[in-house]
Amino acid sequence: GYYSCYSLLGGPDDLKYLIDKLHEAEIGVIMDFVPAHFCRDQCSFCDFDGTATFEYEDPREGEQRQWGTKVFNFRRNEVRSFLQGAVFFWAERYHIDGFRCDAISSMIYRNFGKEDGQWIPNEHGDISNLEAVSLLQNLNATMKEFWPGVIMIAEESTAWTGVTTLRPADFGLGFDLKWDLGWMNDSLIYLEEPTWNKPANHSKLTHRATYMQDERYVVPLSHDEVANMKGSLIEKMGRKENLGFYERVRLLCAYYGYQASAPGRPLLFMGQEYGQGREWNCYQSLDWHEGDEAVRKGLCVWVSDLMGTYGFHKPLHMGDDQPHMKQFPVGAKSFDWVENNASCCVLSFCRHWKGERPVLAIFNFGGQYHHGYNIGTPYWGGWEVLLNSDDGRYGGRGGGPGNSSVLWTGHHRGDCSDSLRLDLPQHSCLLLLAPEKFAEAKATRPPGGMNASDHLGADIEYCMADIGY
Repeated sequence: GYYSCYSLLGGPDDLKYLIDKLHEAEIGVIMDFVPAHFCRDQCSFCDFDGTATFEYEDPREGEQRQWGTKVFNFRRNEVRSFLQGAVFFWAERYHIDGFRCDAISSMIYRNFGKEDGQWIPNEHGDISNLEAVSLLQNLNATMKEFWPGVIMIAEESTAWTGVTTLRPADFGLGFDLKWDLGWMNDSLIYLEEPTWNKPANHSKLTHRATYMQDERYVVPLSHDEVANMKGSLIEKMGRKENLGFYERVRLLCAYYGYQASAPGRPLLFMGQEYGQGREWNCYQSLDWHEGDEAVRKGLCVWVSDLMGTYGFHKPLHMGDDQPHMKQFPVGAKSFDWVENNASCCVLSFCRHWKGERPVLAIFNFGGQYHHGYNIGTPYWGGWEVLLNSDDGRYGGRGGGPGNSSVLWTGHHRGDCSDSLRLDLPQHSCLLLLAPEKFAEAKATRPPGGMNASDHLGADIEYCMADIGY
């Protein structure tokens, strides 16, 4: 309920006790909140007093037919007070740390999921739901005033402007973070493809760079993608080429590395940290026993080490909200493309944050082992291997440079002054830490331009404009 916990699992004091214990362990609690619509069964608000009380009376406004639900009447003050009060209640009484607000797109668009003739325009003849917009603005402004530490997250799947700001005043919604569903969908489409077809879909990995500076994002791999007959994440890896289980796990490791190192807050749904085989079922417990299998143990250790590295190295998270902002003393952007090799399924970028040592992320999403791959670097000197997903510690084959080893730059390519020559195992992720005195080791010619690679004759895009020098 909007003001009650699920009684079959315990009473209010039991839930408060659980939250207190989680807080003592420094674990935040984020609640899923649904302000957009509600069920239409006999236990719901539907026709609460025999009439349309909580919902719009006109079905063109009051129904979401694709989901079989009723839409709250955001025009009525009583309903607005009910919905806002529920958030305030959980924040004040239960000390909830954040709210993930579901289906925001269905609130702010009057024509969401509807054909012509099934919806009513607003008073300006437009598709936006002005009363829903004002409700969300009031909710977020009040939360920032009275509970400034509580995080408000919007599950919003469109290009609506200003989801994570209150400007422009007419349309800014004022959330703290936005669910990046586009990244989730695009990247999973790419990873389902067979290796031979991935180059044609490579833009699905890089497209996010065109909009990631527009909002403050959560980069989710959530319940939406591991339920409702969609399959688990492990099933999605290489699905169209019927990839073997071991290679699926290796590809999933690389995918998690990509999620954690790109701008945005990574979110992983329960069970995916050990690669649960079947999709999630809310009526069953997770298959925890699978985590005891050797290959899956390696995946779980990888997730643990990856999150530890993500939290410790500031370049991997501090510049998430301004990925195109230059970071001094070197003047490089928080997110810099280094390599974009579609033919080889290789991708690389460098993360910066002020004077902290930058982190270079390198990915091989293809099924081919690249021996002696040459990759340009923005700094010369010794690069320390923070993580290699193919390391034996993570159940890998031990290909490529080992964790904690140091790689030294040389002059291996004609299009840049400094580069690394290293092995890139198939389906792998490598995170490298820049030389300690990187500010004094800037490459005289950083990777840039469109050039023909001497590696397999592939075309490589370096995006010189994104390097920031």
